[in-house]
Amino acid sequence: MKSGEGRRLYLGVAGVVVSRVGGVLAALLLNLAMARLMGPDEMGLALMAMSAASVGAVIAAGGLEGGAVRFLPAYLGTGREAAARAYLHLTGSGVWMIGAAVGLVAGIAAAVRPDAVSAVPALALAGAVLLAVVRVQASHCLGFGRPVAANLPVQLLRPGFLMIAVIVAGVLAPPLTPERVMALFVLTLAMVMVVQAWLASGARRKLPRGTHDWSGVREWFAVGLQLGLAGLFIGFGRDIAILCAGTVLPPEDVARLGVALRIAGFVKFGMIAVNQAFMPRLSAAMARGDRPAIDHAITLSNHLKFWPMMAAIIVIHLFSARIMAVFGADFVAAAPVLSVLLLEPAAAAILGPGSSVVSFGRQKHLVLMVAVAATGVLAVGVVTGGHVAGLPGAAWGVVVAWVFWSAAFAILARTELGRGVTIVATLRTGLRRTPSAAVVAGIGTESRS
Repeated sequence: MKSGEGRRLYLGVAGVVVSRVGGVLAALLLNLAMARLMGPDEMGLALMAMSAASVGAVIAAGGLEGGAVRFLPAYLGTGREAAARAYLHLTGSGVWMIGAAVGLVAGIAAAVRPDAVSAVPALALAGAVLLAVVRVQASHCLGFGRPVAANLPVQLLRPGFLMIAVIVAGVLAPPLTPERVMALFVLTLAMVMVVQAWLASGARRKLPRGTHDWSGVREWFAVGLQLGLAGLFIGFGRDIAILCAGTVLPPEDVARLGVALRIAGFVKFGMIAVNQAFMPRLSAAMARGDRPAIDHAITLSNHLKFWPMMAAIIVIHLFSARIMAVFGADFVAAAPVLSVLLLEPAAAAILGPGSSVVSFGRQKHLVLMVAVAATGVLAVGVVTGGHVAGLPGAAWGVVVAWVFWSAAFAILARTELGRGVTIVATLRTGLRRTPSAAVVAGIGTESRS
């Protein structure tokens, strides 16, 4: 690799990491600001509306953005520029057409039943359309090999802008109501959309004007729909849980669940970072059929995830009441709920990188099936648990769904490799060294390669 290309690669990876880490922190601070500046019942309503917008954006995008990272590099790399132009035209204009159709239906409904329309759902609908546009534009950047331009607006600017707007509005012009929060949500999304569209237009300028090849339309929709469904559980599990909880729990309990989910997600972020760091190594080893390299990648990944994750989970469990107290006295009672939700990252750390193994192996077609099934388990589990046992029951529904996800892939990965990928299997048959020695060995391997 040339030095210039290597520098761009490392800068790109660093930019994505900074965007994601900054976004996670901004989202956590946004929840803190809302908890401090709003009542828990009003915060719960706002969280449900924002979650509805996030899930609605996937529907409003119609799966159009899902295949960009697959089709655009393939078309541009093989000289099929006409097909790339057609794909960009369809996805870019299609999301606006879907948004216009959604707006038309909403307008008709408002005209027929004006008494049934309120500001919060209407703003959530507007946010869904804007977010769908942002997602499609971001996918174009990713398809043109610009990961920072794809991640910066969505991952960092979106929660960052809203966090700042909520704090300023709540401090300078209280009270902060769900209607005002959703108005700020839509306003900041519009700002993010402008930034994302500008970045995407810069990426699309690489492609000269010319004819369009529409022969792949059916495949674009089919692949986009599959990828969209597969990513629904991973990308929007928290939003689905909040929406489902809102059907059986009072808004104040939805707020407590949302905060606890956000903290648990923050804990899991380190594990996600390890997965992303090891995915290229694991993918290359599986493509070569290099069994020692596969085993080494799984072993090292498990050690790097399990031990720090267990330490973090134990610490947060011990101080869960104090952590929840930071969000206000109304949230302290949800400390046991936070402890329950910590079982989800614990299970993921124990059960290993099964989803990555299956995604790169012969059974990759099963990823969609597991994702759809896990989404169903999540919805049913949260609604049933919340109806039977209130807030703790809803939290257990979330945990059951994620344990199902991790366990299903651990089983499939075992059939793929003929060996277990859990931390237990690693401790039994992996490298007969301490975790620190395994890390050193991995670093040494990196330096020699």
